[in-house]
Amino acid sequence: MDRIITENDLLLFHYKEVTPEIHHHIKANLHLNPQWHDFLKMLSDVDNVLESNKKGPSKTTLSIILEESMHQENPTF
Repeated sequence: MDRIITENDLLLFHYKEVTPEIHHHIKANLHLNPQWHDFLKMLSDVDNVLESNKKGPSKTTLSIILEESMHQENPTF
């Protein structure tokens, strides 16, 4: 796969919103990219804190954020 993985891709991967091809690529190369691993761990940590404090965003809010993130450029890893 000749594609640069962005923070957007990793965010979508975390929420299981990427295409199967990108999902497979990230899974297959996660051990080779410590930055990806760190970013995904940070997302999981944030989710856990929000969930434990009952202060997480609603599913609608998450959907809007994910949709908007598709239209913005993010730094790449």
